[in-house]
Amino acid sequence: MPNVKLKLENVHKDFGNVRAVNDFTHNIIEGECVVLLGPSGCGKTTLLRLIGGFLRPDQGSIYMDEKEVSSPLRCAPPDKRNMSMVFQSYALWPNRTVFENVAYGLKLRKLPSAKIKAMVYEVLSLVRMNGLEKRYPTELSGGQQQRVALARALVVKPDVLLLDEPLSNLDAKLRVQMRDDIREIHSKSKITFIYVTHDQAEAMVMADCIILMNEGKIVQVGTPEELYMRPKSNFVANFIGVSNQIAGYFKSYNEEKDVISLETEFGEIFYSSDKNSFTGDNSQARKRFICIRPEAIHLANNQSSNISNQFEGRINKRKYYGHMIEYEVKTEHRSVIVQTPPTEKFAIGQIIFLHIEPRDCIIVEG
Repeated sequence: MPNVKLKLENVHKDFGNVRAVNDFTHNIIEGECVVLLGPSGCGKTTLLRLIGGFLRPDQGSIYMDEKEVSSPLRCAPPDKRNMSMVFQSYALWPNRTVFENVAYGLKLRKLPSAKIKAMVYEVLSLVRMNGLEKRYPTELSGGQQQRVALARALVVKPDVLLLDEPLSNLDAKLRVQMRDDIREIHSKSKITFIYVTHDQAEAMVMADCIILMNEGKIVQVGTPEELYMRPKSNFVANFIGVSNQIAGYFKSYNEEKDVISLETEFGEIFYSSDKNSFTGDNSQARKRFICIRPEAIHLANNQSSNISNQFEGRINKRKYYGHMIEYEVKTEHRSVIVQTPPTEKFAIGQIIFLHIEPRDCIIVEG
């Protein structure tokens, strides 16, 4: 049975008439890298500050190792939680060297000098900053400054590390490098990480568990694979990756093939059904939504007799990304986005056929 490191129960936080965090309940497992993901203003940074003790909840409680640390009546201060925080702005002292910045928290704990030196050099090695301990922040690149901030947070050996959009000030290439480095550091340190970002690609790479938020509420919780392959709503499907969404109404259920068909603007579309989840609801008044990922749609020059879902279209736009090509395909009623390997090339204006397997059609809530 996994250890619960943090437990949040019915947590609310208001700023005037705005409810920033709304009835948030979730257990965070020890050693996980949990990513709080969502659009700007969804409440993720407010939630991080509630966990860190920088804000007091208006309702609900937060527990750490089964001990209540936050409630409307009492709130343990940040320095009593054995947590560290990595800020978006790095927050390094410009007049102190790398060594002095990293050692600061240890000196406050009045550890022996030899012990401080050993711990600082150990963590500088972990973040690959060996040999730069005498430099000042102004002599470092943005990525190096972020590593120092990370080292300063890790050196005190926190139980929980909070990271508030730590890569947002870095350029695209450096962001990719740093997110991989942070993921590796998490793997080695075994510390519980709670990581805030609005970047879904960053979340997919970093997370053991993603908590997707909107308007202060949890929308869906799961692994990156679960949120991508089994989104529960249009919001999740749109926020995690790219999605083609098609509305339709129940038409028929084929028990032998275990597929349901919907009548849509494309015509009849078939999707796979689990018999245990099929309720027999054949009401034509109930609108359903199908999510189809762009890479799940296959383009072909010719029709096929073996494909259930097959539609004619014309290549309208083409974008080359190196690792893939993205096409906008115009059908009789609407356009869809299709992503193919770079070897599958089609010309703008070309007539093609869309092939979609029923298993690749995901039913989501509106």
